[in-house]
Amino acid sequence: MNTHTTYYQRCLLMAALLVPILLFGQVTKECFKARLQTPAKEVMNVHLTSSDTIPLNNLGTIYALSIDATIEQPREASFVRIVLEDTEGHNYLVAESDRFRNDTEMVQLSEYCEETAQLNGINPLRLKCYLTNASLQLAGIHTSSEQPKRALTNNDWKQLKEEQVQDIVDRINEYNIRHRKLWRAGVTDINRNLFSHCSADTIIDPYISNLKYYNSGVYEMGERGLREEDSPYPPTFDWRSQHNKNWITSVKSQDSINWCATFAAVALTEAMTNLYFNDTINLDLSEVSVAFYMKGTSNLNVILSGAAPTVPLAYIRDHGVIDEETLPFKSDSIAFNPPIRPEGNELVKISGYDLIPNIPDSIKKNIIKRGPLRSGLTNPVGSSHAMLLVGYGVVTPDSFYIVGLPRNVERYVFEDETDLIGKTCWFFKDSYYGIYNHGHDGYMYVIFNDYNYMNSTYALRNSITREGHTDDEIVVKDADGDGYFSWGIGPKPSHCPSWAPDEPDGDDSDYTKGPMTPYGFIPDIIPDSLPPILISTNQTYSSKKYLHEHCTIQSGAELIVQDEVQCYNGVQIIVKNNATLRIDGGVIKNVHLIVESGGHLIIEDGGEVFCNPSFPFEIPLGAILEISQGYIH
Repeated sequence: MNTHTTYYQRCLLMAALLVPILLFGQVTKECFKARLQTPAKEVMNVHLTSSDTIPLNNLGTIYALSIDATIEQPREASFVRIVLEDTEGHNYLVAESDRFRNDTEMVQLSEYCEETAQLNGINPLRLKCYLTNASLQLAGIHTSSEQPKRALTNNDWKQLKEEQVQDIVDRINEYNIRHRKLWRAGVTDINRNLFSHCSADTIIDPYISNLKYYNSGVYEMGERGLREEDSPYPPTFDWRSQHNKNWITSVKSQDSINWCATFAAVALTEAMTNLYFNDTINLDLSEVSVAFYMKGTSNLNVILSGAAPTVPLAYIRDHGVIDEETLPFKSDSIAFNPPIRPEGNELVKISGYDLIPNIPDSIKKNIIKRGPLRSGLTNPVGSSHAMLLVGYGVVTPDSFYIVGLPRNVERYVFEDETDLIGKTCWFFKDSYYGIYNHGHDGYMYVIFNDYNYMNSTYALRNSITREGHTDDEIVVKDADGDGYFSWGIGPKPSHCPSWAPDEPDGDDSDYTKGPMTPYGFIPDIIPDSLPPILISTNQTYSSKKYLHEHCTIQSGAELIVQDEVQCYNGVQIIVKNNATLRIDGGVIKNVHLIVESGGHLIIEDGGEVFCNPSFPFEIPLGAILEISQGYIH
């Protein structure tokens, strides 16, 4: 057994032996206590089963606040957040709880606080209580009205926040190991931020909220339930490795600006430009040139976020996106006062987009046939995060192996059967959590136990307009020399060789692979399994041709070769009795040539035959060979 498996088995065993603890019981950890004496206590008896507010009247100026409460959280999908709002509209996180942090149905909070451990003299207005699948019994609040002798410095706050976050991270990881989750939490730049910096009021869901702790592995959205249906599509597909190339442009950071929908739309346009022109052009296009010039909206912040997916796509369709060098993104771009949009060195437009049902097989079909998709994460109350969907893999029974999962995604291995078997793991390029939350090179890996958590998914139509360029620049090539050509994501270009097959190569880096099937599989090219070409009347090959199938010239027929005929490895040309193969100035390459007794082979006008090295040419008794001018190699 490998050491990786052994390590996580030990972790699982240790976690299983832990009796669920009331983590905030009668003794609250020091990092969750007020930094000041809080002698004033207001007894309350407030019972909530849904989100509500609790007014805080006549408390005056306070310098700390903590609470006594009981939280009932019966499900993994349960979530509670308590926020203090002051009279100036500032918000401070008092407490959060879910099963990931506190793995018990009943949580007791005693003089507990987070960001209200010490305050700079505020006038409280109310407690905002957010509940999902949970109930809250608020017994009382503790406050301090005495000004502290020493204000906490920035370093003091950083140290306090670091201790709190590390404690939460440790508890989440205990839960994940105990319940066989495939992801691990970590201390990151996002979860070190103050609650007010994250603007997370509307996120009242444990799966969306805990994304800020996601550090590695495969994240699960929603409670585990039914297995997915068997799929007719391949177990893995990833646009970072098709034709042995990465067609996705580099990951960018949106910093803390709420621009995920714009970043996803621009990332999709960049990737589809590569695929449409069948070349890793890797344009760096400007999100600012889309974000600040979108028309017809009175709520720019909503448009820029994941909540309005089609607006950035529509803008790129109608007006285009220019290059990053002309209009670069900066961390203070939100304060940018745009002039008339400048002329760029690039101007790229998409032709349109289509909404794709969030059904696994529908998404797989479209990502295989139409390229990367605009998708992401959402929750029932509407807060969303847009990302670029680049591929997927499937969980197999082989010790939690996820087919196609990149090597830099740590695998957490359990040998017993799980209810994740057969689930699809989706691969996202991410400009926010992917930058700050984990070490997967800007990518996030997600299993949706509930597809209501998947953001709206869109595919681009297969035409890209790049100003100053034409479709004549679409690269048409047979890189692996198997006779099948690649030409990108669109229809067969007019400048493709006339003799090229109408079906594109499924893998132009591997000569043993042929065209892709309708369900996305790429079969091996095996001449013995293909229907043979039967020539029963006189024919002439006067233009270049590539043979993947065996070819039989039947009795009474003649085949004349006047141009180049390239044969796939192992292909036979069989000349039957009373049949003729005439090489009239043409060339046949890599052929397994069989002339049967009574067959006739004529080479003239400089014609040549290059035999497959594994099948040297032999002329049997009774066959006729005439060479007036030419060679057999």
